[in-house]
Amino acid sequence: MVISNYTRLAKQLHRGEGRNSSVRPRSSRRVPRAPAFVLLAVAALLLGGRCASFDEFLDEVGARRGLDEHTIVAGLIEALEVGSRNSAARGSAVDGFFGNALIRIGLPQELSEVDRRLRQIGLSRQMDDFTLRMNRAAEAAAGEATDVLLRAVQAMSFEDARAILAGPDDAATRYFERTTRRELSQRFEPIVVQAMDQTGLAQLSRFVIDRYNRLPLVEPAEFDIDAYVVDATLDGLFVLIAEEELAIRTDPAARVTDLLRRVFAEQ
Repeated sequence: MVISNYTRLAKQLHRGEGRNSSVRPRSSRRVPRAPAFVLLAVAALLLGGRCASFDEFLDEVGARRGLDEHTIVAGLIEALEVGSRNSAARGSAVDGFFGNALIRIGLPQELSEVDRRLRQIGLSRQMDDFTLRMNRAAEAAAGEATDVLLRAVQAMSFEDARAILAGPDDAATRYFERTTRRELSQRFEPIVVQAMDQTGLAQLSRFVIDRYNRLPLVEPAEFDIDAYVVDATLDGLFVLIAEEELAIRTDPAARVTDLLRRVFAEQ
C-alpha cells in the first residue's frame, strides 16, 4: 500500500468513517494517557506546521517554558511509544481488523472470480468464513508489533526526531514503515501460519481453491494466502499508526486537554 493511502485512510478513521458500530472490540483499551512531557511532543507536532523552521518552534515553546531541544524530543519519543502501544492493542483486539471496515482484510482481487463462482454453487457461508478467519489471523499477529515498534522508537536518531517534528502529517508513519516493515513481516509470518492452522483457515483455503479448480471451464487458481494475510496485516497496522499520528498532530484535546490548553493559551 502506498504510504499516502495510510494517511488518507487514517483521516477517514479519525472522522469515524468505516467503523462498524455493531461490532465492538472487546479488548481495545487504550494505553493510559501520557504524562505531561508527552504534551511537548504533541505541541511540537502541532506547532511544527506553523513555524518556518524547527529552530523557530524551539524558540517559541522553549522560551515560554524553559525547555531545551532534548527535552522536547524526549516528549516526542514518549508520545510515539504511546501511539505504538495503542496501534498494536487496537489491531490485536477481537474484531480489531474484522470490525474495522477500513482495514478489514477481504478476498484479494485475484480470487474475485473464485468467490463469485463458489457463491453461485451455494458456498457463500464458506467464503464468508474464509474472510473472517483471515482477519482473525491478522488480529493474532498484530499484538507482536509492540516491541518491534518500541525498539524503532528507541533507536530513533536525533535527526530522525527532528525530521518527524518538522515533517508532514505522516512523517512518523513513514519512519515506522521504513524501519520496521521487514522485521514485522518476519515476526508476523509464523504467527499468521499458526493462527491459520488453529482456525482452520489453511484447510479452508485448500478446500476453496480445490472446489474452484474442479469447476468446468475455469482457469486453475493458485494463491499464497500466507503472504497475502501478512502483507494485509502490515498495511492495516500502518493505517492504525497513521491514525494515532494524525490524532497527535490534530486532536491534542483528546489526550490531555487541560494542561495542553494552559501551555498554548497564548497562541
